[in-house]
Amino acid sequence: MSYRVNRFLILALLGGAISFSSFASKPKAIDIPYGLWEGIVESKHFYTLLELKQSGEHRLFKLNIKDGFRSGGAVDFTSDDIKCSEYECIIHHKNSERGGVVRLILGAPTRGAVEVMEIQSDIDNQRVDAQSYTLKRRVGSSTFKEHRGDWYPTEEKSEEIEQEGVYGLWLGIARWSNEPALIRLIHSADGPSQFKLYPLGPWDPLTSEFQQDQITLKGEDIWIRTEGSEKFGNEVVLSQKSADKLKGVSVSVPMSFTLFRSKFPL
Repeated sequence: MSYRVNRFLILALLGGAISFSSFASKPKAIDIPYGLWEGIVESKHFYTLLELKQSGEHRLFKLNIKDGFRSGGAVDFTSDDIKCSEYECIIHHKNSERGGVVRLILGAPTRGAVEVMEIQSDIDNQRVDAQSYTLKRRVGSSTFKEHRGDWYPTEEKSEEIEQEGVYGLWLGIARWSNEPALIRLIHSADGPSQFKLYPLGPWDPLTSEFQQDQITLKGEDIWIRTEGSEKFGNEVVLSQKSADKLKGVSVSVPMSFTLFRSKFPL
C-alpha cells in the first residue's frame, strides 16, 4: 500500500469509467459492486472516493473541499486488505499521518448507498478519531471530475475575476434534501453569476443564475433571486462570515450550504 502525492491524485481522479462486479467471494458475504463510491465527510470538509477495481488493486481518495481540493491524498490497497462477512466488509489500510491503521467498516449496499464507519488508530492501536458517512454509487466518472471540469477553465482567466467582497469563485458543501452535496458559486461583479449544485451518486447537477439587479441587501444579509432549476429554489440568502467564508440558505427548498473562497492559482 502506498500514499500518493496530490499532483498524481488529480490525474487519477480524472480517469475513465470502471467496470462493475463484486469482490465478495463467499456466498454468504455481502456484495459490494466494483466501481466508484463517493461521499462527503461533512465534519472534516472532505470529499471521499472509494475506487474498487476488478483487478484487485483498489484506491481510496480524500480531498479537502475547504481549500479548493488543494490538499488530500490517496491510499492504495488490494483485495487482501478487504474482509467481508454476511453483515459487513472491513477495509484495513495504514494511517499515513499518525501511523497505525485505518479501518473502514462498510454495511451492505441499500439503494445504491453504503453506510461507512471510519476508525483511525495510532501505532499503539489506540483509537484517535472516528467518523461516519455515506458512500453513493457513481456510474461513469466521479462527481468531483464533473465539478472540477465546470470551474477549472476559469483559473486561466483568474485575472478577470474580481476576488473582493462576495465576488469570485467559491466552493463548498451543501445540505440538500437532507444529504451532502458539492456546491459552487461564481459571483461576477459585472455580469451573470451562477450557483451550481452537484448531488452525489446518480443525480444530475442543478444550475441557477442571477444578475446584479436581482440582489438586495437587507442588513448584513444578501438576498438573491435566482432563475434556473426549481429544485435549487428561486431565492437564496447569503451571509458573509469572514473574508473567505459564506453561509447560505435557500428560502424555497430545504437547502443550506457553506462556501469557501477558492484562491488562484490552484
